[in-house]
Amino acid sequence: MSARVRAVIAEKLRRHPSILSVWGFGSFFRGERHHDIDVLVVVAVPQDRLLYTAREVRAALTEIEHTIGLPIDGLILTESEFESRPLRNMGELVRIVSANGRTPTDGSFQYR
Repeated sequence: MSARVRAVIAEKLRRHPSILSVWGFGSFFRGERHHDIDVLVVVAVPQDRLLYTAREVRAALTEIEHTIGLPIDGLILTESEFESRPLRNMGELVRIVSANGRTPTDGSFQYR
C-alpha cells in the first residue's frame, strides 16, 4: 500500500511548477498503525504567490485523499522554512518527489 500511496502522491504533485520536493513522515511511513498520512510539501514561490500556491497544493492533496481513501495531513513550507529543520524528526523524512521532479522508485531516499 505504501508504494501505491507514494506513487499517487508523486503523480499528482510532481508536475506543479512551484513544488521543490515532497516528503512523507510519521506513522504511515514508519509502517505503524496510522489514522492519516503526513505529507510535507516544499515550495518555491514569491511571498505574494504563497497563499495561492498553498491553496493549489491543498486542493491537490484533497484530490489525493479521494483517490487513496485515506486522509492526508499536509504541511506546506517554503524552502527557507524547510532549511530551518522545523520538524522534530527531520532525519526520518521519506522523499516522495525530489527537487528535479523525479520520483524515487523504491522510496529509499532519506533526508540528511
